[in-house]
Amino acid sequence: MQLKSIVRLLCCGMLGWSLPTAFSQERHRLYTVTNPADTGGIKGHMSSPYKPIQQILAMPPNEPRFVYEGKVLGAARQDFLFESLPMALYDLLVVYEDDFYEGLE
Repeated sequence: MQLKSIVRLLCCGMLGWSLPTAFSQERHRLYTVTNPADTGGIKGHMSSPYKPIQQILAMPPNEPRFVYEGKVLGAARQDFLFESLPMALYDLLVVYEDDFYEGLE
């Protein structure tokens, strides 16, 4: 009975030791890096709703693992620009401080 308790304690201790190292790995890239040789791009202006864009993302619907981050421009932060994208159709995700819109094409 006592041997089982010791084995259980050792296993839990080893698991507890390995979990922090597994979860503390640094993520190197959250968004897909663009290739300057690609000539595609998207430029736009969001007139409605009239509030500043916090972040804008573009994703090809047939390749959801690729997520490109756009630049938010202008004093009102309603203009956006994606440069050096592969030629494709993209769904846009527009993030505001208190809301978001997805599926814009």
